[in-house]
Amino acid sequence: MRSKAVKDGYIFFALKGSRFDGTQFINEAIDRSAYAIVLKLGWNDVSFKRGATFIYVTDAKLALSEACRSFYGDVSKEMYLIGITGTNGKTTITYLLESIFADKKEDIGVIGTINYRFGRRVYTGSQYNARRIGYIRSLKRHEKT
Repeated sequence: MRSKAVKDGYIFFALKGSRFDGTQFINEAIDRSAYAIVLKLGWNDVSFKRGATFIYVTDAKLALSEACRSFYGDVSKEMYLIGITGTNGKTTITYLLESIFADKKEDIGVIGTINYRFGRRVYTGSQYNARRIGYIRSLKRHEKT
């Protein structure tokens, strides 16, 4: 979650990303009335603004995953999931599988590097941030359609 999206009562997870470190945005999240801040152990020697509960964990990304599962439920138990890994051909395989399942009249959702597709909705990478919360929120939305 971006700190600019924080509202009163939200929990902000300060994750280290490839371009930014979430701890840089903790004070902004507090200014936006975050209820709690979850961050990796080791940041307790840095001073942040007061006003939120700080929760220190050994793995903030894992904590976010567990929080999502608690909030949204375990979506993986409610649908079939297929993961495709490898160096080349992942996108091609997803399109082939999507076509096969569509022919069988199955509901399909695809989260890939080019775009994310759920039913009739298609999002490009620039339109849609599919981090952990986004994945789970998207899967829950797709499940209801």
